[in-house]
Amino acid sequence: MIEDIDRLVSSILEEDNEPKKYNILFTPRRVEKRIKDKLEWAKRILQQEHIEGDLDLSHLPITDLGNLKSVTGDLDLRHTSITSLGSLKSVHSWLDLRDTPITSLGSLESVVGDLNLSNTPITSLGSLKSVGGFLKLSGSRITDLGSLKSVGGWLDLSNTPITNLGSLKSVGGYFFLTNTPITDLGSLKSVRSWIDLCNTPITNLGSLKSVDGIFINKKSKLDINSLPEHLKDKVYFYY
Repeated sequence: MIEDIDRLVSSILEEDNEPKKYNILFTPRRVEKRIKDKLEWAKRILQQEHIEGDLDLSHLPITDLGNLKSVTGDLDLRHTSITSLGSLKSVHSWLDLRDTPITSLGSLESVVGDLNLSNTPITSLGSLKSVGGFLKLSGSRITDLGSLKSVGGWLDLSNTPITNLGSLKSVGGYFFLTNTPITDLGSLKSVRSWIDLCNTPITNLGSLKSVDGIFINKKSKLDINSLPEHLKDKVYFYY
């Protein structure tokens, strides 16, 4: 077996007893050097406060954003060791934090594009006030939305322990609250699409005035008869 593996490796690395020129690109030493060089680059660039354009830091073992306060393009932090966004206040495109140990958004106040926080240990959105695109928090540990007031696209809070929508007033797309312990929609006034409340103990729609439709289970605790007439017609049962 070992001899067979040796022959296979040799056949990949050599041809006519001559090493293939491109094999050097796949050696562990070269890969380690590339990672080290990118990490050094990241440390240098994070000494700046403002970045013009996109910034890709994904899969790097960084734990903080240094002096960074704003990014005019996309900010990719997937699979990093980041726990806090520190002094970062704004991202003018999308921000991706999937699969990170993030616990604090620091000084972040706005994301113009999409914000992805799925599968993270985040529990509160802190000072964040607005997200222009979609906001994905499914599978996170979020319990409240902090200072968040508006989401321009869809909002996914499915399969989270969310209990409080905080200051949230509007959602511009589909609103997923499936499989959450939410009981009250609080200050939420409008959802420009459907809201999914299946498998929730919802009892109060709070300040909700406008919505395209509401999904609930047949055994929902929501008292439909107590709803305003314009909302009664928007309720649909999911069996």
